[in-house]
Amino acid sequence: MNFLPILAIFITVYLLGGLLENAFVSRVAVMVFVPVFASWLWVRASLKFIQYSRKIVYPNGFPGDQTDITIRIKNNKWLPLSWIRMTDIWPKEIKPIRGSTDDGYRYTEEGKLTNIFNLRWHETVERRFTVQFTQRGVYHLGPVQAESGDFLGLFSRNEDMLIKDAITVYPALLNLETIRWDTDDPFGETTARQKLFVDPNIISGIRPYQPGDRFRNIHWSASVKKGELQVKVFQPVTAKSIMIALNSSTTEHPWMGFSSEMLEYAIQVSASIAYHAIQAGYAVGLISNGYLTRSDHPFFLSPGSSPEQLVQILTYLAMVSSYTNVKFEQYLMQTTSKIPYGTTLVVVSGMTSDLLNETLLYLANYRRNLSFYNLSDNMASIPGIRQIHIPYPANQDGGNHGA
Repeated sequence: MNFLPILAIFITVYLLGGLLENAFVSRVAVMVFVPVFASWLWVRASLKFIQYSRKIVYPNGFPGDQTDITIRIKNNKWLPLSWIRMTDIWPKEIKPIRGSTDDGYRYTEEGKLTNIFNLRWHETVERRFTVQFTQRGVYHLGPVQAESGDFLGLFSRNEDMLIKDAITVYPALLNLETIRWDTDDPFGETTARQKLFVDPNIISGIRPYQPGDRFRNIHWSASVKKGELQVKVFQPVTAKSIMIALNSSTTEHPWMGFSSEMLEYAIQVSASIAYHAIQAGYAVGLISNGYLTRSDHPFFLSPGSSPEQLVQILTYLAMVSSYTNVKFEQYLMQTTSKIPYGTTLVVVSGMTSDLLNETLLYLANYRRNLSFYNLSDNMASIPGIRQIHIPYPANQDGGNHGA
């Protein structure tokens, strides 16, 4: 209710009582106006010094996991509130489980969680409930709309509070049997890894120059001391790293349609490969032509083997969307030069095409180690390339994040 019309009515009645020399009318006007004015002032101050927060026990998890969330509200002033309604934007993919929450909340399928509180002065109230993760993605909670009213029910006031949190649901992980993981030689590189690579950042010694040595490897200070050309000898190392290349396109051309189920399966396979590879001591990187949520370009994540790297990979895969305007083959050719030398390229795709087959054959000429996880119905004709064929929806009941 708007206060200005009430003020106008009061002034009119009060003046009318004065003009008519009727004190009773003027007194009634004052008696009615005082509590109404007090209610208006009450509402004006009702939403000030309100603190609202969410405490999420586990903000990250996998589909099927559950976590407890505590909503906390504090009235940090001396003015009590007969009621305050907090409406939280809450994605339906993480809605509260029925029977797991305290009384006083209401969830709508439009994605709003509403809690109503009565707060005394400087009182704090908490409500706890459990949510279950149902689908991969990054879900944002908030903002919150706060609404309160006076003790007479005449006025109300609302405002938005920019209090946001996020929950990340990682892709489901498939077990070793589902992705046909060979624990002894997962990427078919036993023979190839017998060749040692050199790290240009680690010098183990020097030796005399020989015809065919590269000019940039000459150790000039040592050559001056010895009176003849000397070249650097680098530390030999073995490469144990992979780069997962995820194709977010599920058909050869956009006009042919799109399969969200196939994309989810490809993401699950990529996440499972990354998880098991890091557990086996590999450094793992990730590229994809798919765009991340709230991004407008593909992404490139260099190989790493730390636990933080696995979290980063799973987070990226949680954020991958179906939208892209970059062909996978084109992006793969553009980014290959950024992949460290000796790294095994692992391509994961839910579709095959002549262009993709030709691209893989071309890359195989420059990269000794290349594996192709083919998730489509048909085996691709790519001679000389290790192909793991696990078509969707084969073994879908084999997925679990505890693999």
